Order: sequence, then C-alpha cells, then structure tokens
Amino acid sequence: MLIFPVLAAVFRIWASAGVDGSARISAWDCVVDQFKGGALFVAVGPLVGTLAAYLAVSLKAGTVLNPLAALFLLLFAYPMGAIPAMATGALIGALKPWLWGWRPLAMSSAMGALLSSIPSLAAGSARGLSDAALFAACGGVAGLACARLFFGAPGKASG
Repeated sequence: MLIFPVLAAVFRIWASAGVDGSARISAWDCVVDQFKGGALFVAVGPLVGTLAAYLAVSLKAGTVLNPLAALFLLLFAYPMGAIPAMATGALIGALKPWLWGWRPLAMSSAMGALLSSIPSLAAGSARGLSDAALFAACGGVAGLACARLFFGAPGKASG
C-alpha cells in the first residue's frame, strides 16, 4: 500500500529535477508536500470516514443511531484508516504539481477508496465485497474532504 507514495515521489523527483535545478531541491519539495498531505489526511481522514460510516449504517438501519456509536466507531477508525489515509495524503502531496481544478478531488477520492478497501479485502471477511464497498465509500468521502482542505476550492490557486 505504501508503494504508491514512494513511486509518486520518485516520479516527481525525476520529472521536476530539470525544472527545479537539482534532484535535491525536487526531493525536498516533494518531502514537504508529502508530509503536509500525509499529516492532514491522517488527522482528518479517519474522522470524516467515521462520520460517513455512521451515516451509511444509520441509513441501512432506517433510523438514526445513538450518537455515542460514532465515538465507538472512532476507536476503530484511526487504527484501520490511518495507514490508507497517510498513503493517500502522501500520494496526493507527491503529485501536487500536476493536480489542479477538480483533478485533486477526483484523484484523492479514487485513491482513498482504493487504499481503504485493501485492508478489508486482505482480511478476507465473510461479507467480503460488501465490507470492502463500505470501506471504499468511506475512504472516497474522506479523500474528497481532505483534498478539498489541502487544495482549496476547485478553480482557485493553491498555495
């Protein structure tokens, strides 16, 4: 799972070395963007994913669950969602120079969904695809929200 951010960092350093003047400058810029992205996504992603899971379970049950259930879900959100969130944030941070407009939102949602579903599929639960779909939906929503915070509004210049 962590191979995606590493490959994105290698690509960014390779592609930007000529523009930045050296591979060292490109590597430093990439590490800074990856750290910022990873930190933001780890801090916010599992929380947003938990809220999405809470809403999905409430919709499936047909009633609003006890709000304390969201706190119970948070106990599992950070252990289960921190690594996919960090990998998604680091990947988006590494690809930041090429992402503008709606692209970071779409890319972050897609990678969040993909990377969040991997642990569920790897665990081999009895419900398999339905669990993976729930994790993917939560990861996609969290990726969208984190990218919106990281890049700002689509069409606006990011800093």
